[in-house]
Amino acid sequence: MAKLNTGFLEVFEQKLKKLITRIEIELQKPKKERNKGFLKKSLKEAKTLKNLVKDCRKQKGEICCPQCGHNIGKA
Repeated sequence: MAKLNTGFLEVFEQKLKKLITRIEIELQKPKKERNKGFLKKSLKEAKTLKNLVKDCRKQKGEICCPQCGHNIGKA
């Protein structure tokens, strides 16, 4: 695994939260009004960010809940 810059972890987490909120708003729209291109691109980006945050936390030595990703503490 490559060394990651864990200094930006909080930035990545905030971006992921905002992205998830925007996806949820888009999914509340009726199916015919949804922007499928935005959803596809956003879901792919959210998955990438989620994995990046998980790797950064692991490198920092933090333990996270495997289901929700909540920070439990230091290893």
